[in-house]
Amino acid sequence: MSLISVIIPCHNYGNYLHESVGSIIGQIYKDVEIIIVNSGSTDNTIEIAKDLEYRYRNIKLYNTEDSGGPAMPRNIGIQNSNGQYIMCLDPDDKISENYISESVNILESNKQYSICYSNLKHFGQVDSYLKNEEYDNQLILRINYIPVASVFSKRCWEDAGGYRTNVTGYEDWDLWINCYSKGHFHRYSPKSIFYYRKHNEAMLANCNKKDRIHKANIILNNSKIFTAIQIKWAESVIDKTKHKIKHYDPGLGLIPNTEELIIYNKKVLEHEQSECLNELLARVKIM
Repeated sequence: MSLISVIIPCHNYGNYLHESVGSIIGQIYKDVEIIIVNSGSTDNTIEIAKDLEYRYRNIKLYNTEDSGGPAMPRNIGIQNSNGQYIMCLDPDDKISENYISESVNILESNKQYSICYSNLKHFGQVDSYLKNEEYDNQLILRINYIPVASVFSKRCWEDAGGYRTNVTGYEDWDLWINCYSKGHFHRYSPKSIFYYRKHNEAMLANCNKKDRIHKANIILNNSKIFTAIQIKWAESVIDKTKHKIKHYDPGLGLIPNTEELIIYNKKVLEHEQSECLNELLARVKIM
């Protein structure tokens, strides 16, 4: 069996740790190590994590300063992991008991894939179920359908250079795109379920406010895989003095595609083309 390392970054969510860790301990798949990374918590996270570390041999606790998001503690946990496969589970979420076994089996049986994603079930203040499907991998450049707790090879995380810190709340989407650009593809696991707790919406609300900026940073972070007009759009979102591209936005959690931007900016592009043509003709006359 291949070892899988489950990374649990925790900032002031100590009261949920027993439930999230319990969903890992209860897995059918047993070759698992659990790494809890306490990120500057001021609640009872350290006490609860130490108790879990004492009770279970496969749990390790690391302490770090609060970095303002999960990217850094996830990276620290992965850097200190021993698994061939990685899964990042937030401390207030959990997974079905077959989650790891299904995911690892799919990746072991299909070596051309590096990431395995599941279905998603909301619980807590919201009760809903999202059944995923086998999507064309290129769709990840448009929308993020891969849950944060998806299983991936440590190799693809290494090739991507880890989670980036300039897209807080969207760091998993940025990683999936980064991995895709490096030739690491994803596969669907139809029988496993990721349970995502819906409660405090503060972080999500903050992400929604910065949605356009985060999408722009994702494009700029992975510029080799996006088109020139998408890059111009992203640059103009970050710095409004750059370019004349209109800030068309297809909606929350959607990256504008090339066709949309061309249609929306038709007049701007025609003007730019005429300017370039006039400049070229002027140079020809001089010659």
